[in-house]
Amino acid sequence: MLRIAIPVNEKREDASISEDFKKAKYFALVDVREGKTIRINYMENKYIGKSASDISVYLAGFCVNVLLTQGINERDVKAFERVGISIEKGFKGPLNDALKEYLKKL
Repeated sequence: MLRIAIPVNEKREDASISEDFKKAKYFALVDVREGKTIRINYMENKYIGKSASDISVYLAGFCVNVLLTQGINERDVKAFERVGISIEKGFKGPLNDALKEYLKKL
């Protein structure tokens, strides 16, 4: 199973992806098996405004494999890679559209 984290500010499948993952109110945790979404849960971002290192460790504790985000700097990418989370950047718009786009790549 693959677990994808997507930063959002509302608990809705059509919520827009947050422009800055560090400031997102929530992370949508999407469980994927064989290229299909199994479930979506929303968890509060307890580290709003904190470092990428703090957020990456927090998400790793939920067994996240991939973070979909609009943009991210290289230093922050390294923080996620250190805990085994890969980064997919350039995703905008509604969560459900970004998820479909990413799943097409698998």
